[in-house]
Amino acid sequence: MVKNKLICFAGGGSGGHVIPGTVIARKFLKDGYSILWIGSKKTRQLEKSILENEFSSWENLSNSASLEKGKKKETESGYNYLSISSGKFRRKSSLIGSIFSIKNLIDIINIFLGCLESLFILIRYKPALIFSKGGFVSVPVLVAARILSIKRYTHESDHSLGLANKINAKLSQKIFYSYPNPSESILKSRGIYSSNPVRDKFKNISLENFKTPFSFPLHKPVLLILGGSLGAENLNRIIYDNLAFLEEHFNIIHQCGKNKIKIKANDFYKPVEFIFNDIEKIMAGADLIISRSGANLVFEIMALKKPAIFVPLEGGSRGEQMGNALFFEQQGMCRVYEESQFESDFISVMDSIIKSGEIKNLSEKLEKLSLPDAGELIYTYLKKLIV
Repeated sequence: MVKNKLICFAGGGSGGHVIPGTVIARKFLKDGYSILWIGSKKTRQLEKSILENEFSSWENLSNSASLEKGKKKETESGYNYLSISSGKFRRKSSLIGSIFSIKNLIDIINIFLGCLESLFILIRYKPALIFSKGGFVSVPVLVAARILSIKRYTHESDHSLGLANKINAKLSQKIFYSYPNPSESILKSRGIYSSNPVRDKFKNISLENFKTPFSFPLHKPVLLILGGSLGAENLNRIIYDNLAFLEEHFNIIHQCGKNKIKIKANDFYKPVEFIFNDIEKIMAGADLIISRSGANLVFEIMALKKPAIFVPLEGGSRGEQMGNALFFEQQGMCRVYEESQFESDFISVMDSIIKSGEIKNLSEKLEKLSLPDAGELIYTYLKKLIV
């Protein structure tokens, strides 16, 4: 019989360092475990709102505040969220510049505080294991877990390891990764290929009886543009500059981002700040998606088997968005364009896709795509370690 049924998750800073972890956390919750999620004080509200949304179907979670007040729950399963100090190391043009950067010096202190806070939390709650989803907030947690000899595991969503997960990979006993045949030596020696966890609502979707909130007077292919997060402004500008052309060929749903709607809705163009409800069904109902290529969004679109044009965010920390998308383009399952090329050649690119039957070709290739069930694979592996 398992005595310790508390699992600690660490991750934050963005939705990409939280959402995939919730896929695995929900499986533990369903099996009667309790979840303690450690996030960053800097992005506390973002992380809490994501967790509340993803775990909202669990009725017994609303009363789990006892963990935060210092009282461990003994009977019912649930989750709770605690935040710690965190910081990141900003790489400058020289080593001396990096070391003596004021922001880096402040964040070194925050990292040290985060390690102390993590030690206190882990000693108090004694989780069976730590699962890190990355982001710099996860590093102090894994440092503390290693000091305390708590089992610790990490997952990387992107095509290449970020700085935090390069550290975490050395602190963890195993690191799960999302793309096969990695180039990093530590993934070859200590890694397990799992793919990227995708939420259940993006799998096996039925649009029967689904009433879309977007109505159009003519039947045309539906183009869904997913801006709204990093790099939305540039992508939005490209769409605005070419809207007349797009309206000739598509019914358009455009997620623009907060306070970023510049053109009013009309019969063939429906802008919204964010799509909060039924996003998976709206994506499933689209004929073509234009998007950035953060790992989670790429895997959700691939899970839906939807033709997509990915325009990776330029100036990313290490070019991970390009790597995320190119992997699937090399298999003929999407199209990838640098932002500058997409902007300068927009009409010719879209005209070619419309007239060449490219949407149908991509759909046929996507039907052959088969990815591991990452959530189930990681959950099964971790559960075997709990005693």
